[in-house]
Amino acid sequence: MRQSTRNLRLICCLAAISALTLACGLSRAEETVAPQAPPSTPAAPTLAENQPLPSDTPAALAGADGQALPLRLLQFGFGQKETTLGFGFLIENPNPDLLIWDTSYEVSIFDAAGTVIGSTKGGVYTILPGQTLGVGGDLMLDEGLQAVSIGITLKDGQSETSEYRQPFEARNAWFREGEYSANVLSEVYNPYDVTYSSPISFAILFDAEGNIIGGGQSYINFLPTQDYGATIIPVTYAGEVANVRVDAVVLDMKYSAEEVYLPAGATDIELEDFGFGADNYSVGYGAVVRNPNSTVAVINSVFTVIAYDANNRVVDVNEGYLELIQPGESKGFGGGFYYADPQEVDHATIFVHPGEYVEMEPIPWFGADQISYSEDGGLKSIFVTVSNPYDQDLEMVMVYAVLSNADGRIIGGGSNYIDTLPAGGSVEVELYTYASGAPDDIRIYTDLLDYTVLQ
Repeated sequence: MRQSTRNLRLICCLAAISALTLACGLSRAEETVAPQAPPSTPAAPTLAENQPLPSDTPAALAGADGQALPLRLLQFGFGQKETTLGFGFLIENPNPDLLIWDTSYEVSIFDAAGTVIGSTKGGVYTILPGQTLGVGGDLMLDEGLQAVSIGITLKDGQSETSEYRQPFEARNAWFREGEYSANVLSEVYNPYDVTYSSPISFAILFDAEGNIIGGGQSYINFLPTQDYGATIIPVTYAGEVANVRVDAVVLDMKYSAEEVYLPAGATDIELEDFGFGADNYSVGYGAVVRNPNSTVAVINSVFTVIAYDANNRVVDVNEGYLELIQPGESKGFGGGFYYADPQEVDHATIFVHPGEYVEMEPIPWFGADQISYSEDGGLKSIFVTVSNPYDQDLEMVMVYAVLSNADGRIIGGGSNYIDTLPAGGSVEVELYTYASGAPDDIRIYTDLLDYTVLQ
């Protein structure tokens, strides 16, 4: 058995596929429609002074030599909007050779009388030697409560020597105010030769004077090997946003790394095709991944599709799972970018990270027929009848559509699921699709949330 270390990259544009390079474990692809300037930031309510807790100075860290210096709290602040408060703080690891891990924090919220009106706890997790890390988040307050100050307490960090020195790096981070929410969007670069699962992403918002006026946090499905993932972080703030900062951490630099191993004689999955299309209302994408192995399946894979504007800023991220790619199978999937203005999406990138390669013979799979396309009511829909070859009811059957034009270029896609597919029976399902127009070709693919029930 050997480790899979290749990255698969596919570059495409709206006119045609322009390049294909192989490299594994992952898939990248890029695609092209007109940029839109970021919306202006409206004025927001209350911005207040911050008040440190008496216990803000952290205790000495427990290191192997007992000489580790404690973390330094450099700056902190907050912004409240109605009953939601967004906070952020900057901390520094002053130790040039020691990684600090398992640090937690507590944020306490005070009113004008100095009474604690809210609090939240969280993890800082891994801070690399010499690193300055920004941490953001939010919490809910009871109706009618007004925060005047906050305090930050750091607890229980431990230190160890580490060869990890380069942090995950944010690129092209920017602030976007939507009709119902505000977000910070950014690429995040992974400098290491392994894929990292479930990094936590933090955002901090600053005003023109450099004061912290809000924050938030989110998760990233995975960070591809020596490449860029992306994050969308919901944020709460108060005031005028002049600048943003994004940081990302993992629970553990060693154990959060996901190494994928290939059985002897097996080869990596291949990204066969990827594309997207936009109309005036939506943007849809589709992709096809191929497993070239005859007796090896790929299970528990994850994918991330990232949409960019013409300035190479992230405008949307879509993530999902592929439970089973059978030996010799081409598995397609599709979906939509729901938060991006269709006119601002210029190109897109896709990554597929294989979960595990396992020895397996091909098994019977679902049938799909009576496929039709409709635009009734202005909605693009695919109708398809899916049949079950097994003598047992099956639950949560995923159904995907990949749409192409007459030139064979993917112009969109969509998905839905079947709650229960009866034994030996069939179900018609409607897939809401997102595409640049009516398709000339429709490809249907299926997946099963728990394929192990078939074994």
